[in-house]
Amino acid sequence: MSVSRHKPSLYSRGLTLIEVMVTLVILLLGLLGLSGLIVKAGRASYEAYERQQALAIANDLAERIRTNRLADAATSANSNIANLYVTAAALGDPASLQTLKKDCAAASCTAAELASYDLATWEGLLIGAAKKNSLGVRVGSIGNGRGCVEGPLLADAQTPANTYRITVAWQGDQPVPVSSDNVNDLRNATACAKGIYLGPGNTADTADEYRRLVVLYVSIN
Repeated sequence: MSVSRHKPSLYSRGLTLIEVMVTLVILLLGLLGLSGLIVKAGRASYEAYERQQALAIANDLAERIRTNRLADAATSANSNIANLYVTAAALGDPASLQTLKKDCAAASCTAAELASYDLATWEGLLIGAAKKNSLGVRVGSIGNGRGCVEGPLLADAQTPANTYRITVAWQGDQPVPVSSDNVNDLRNATACAKGIYLGPGNTADTADEYRRLVVLYVSIN
């Protein structure tokens, strides 16, 4: 009894190989696209984390200002104490970390001494004073954090009298174009830490696209 065997043609064997190669290419493209999404998601997650940390740092000083004002009966009805917190330049430079003359956590302080203590503590939060890596370099919770207190702001229909602006700025990972709209882009509303951040290749970020901001408005009455 004879058994016939079918031998695949060269054409059919080549077609199968092409199909496998096409499938691998499609799979590869899909994996590349997925990896890109994972990288973008990671960046967005870290950006959200830094924004959350910056907001917590800004809230910390806002509560310190309110607490200091309410603790001093002589000035509790006005904004004199808040004026003690206004900074002429952005805090957060490790070289300028204030040297405390008095530790208000261990002894009673006047309103002015407590304001100085609060600002020094706040600056420590911005630069990570309590955190150092194995090389002894300070590691903060946000990248190159800076902070400002401005005020009292000019009162208008949207801004009550005795309103102060607390700003926390940090170095962004990706450039975000700056809008010409002062209302919708906070980077146009304040000069805090403007021009100190760097772009690719450690070049000056003249377009201000790497500066990130969290801004709080605190009304002291």
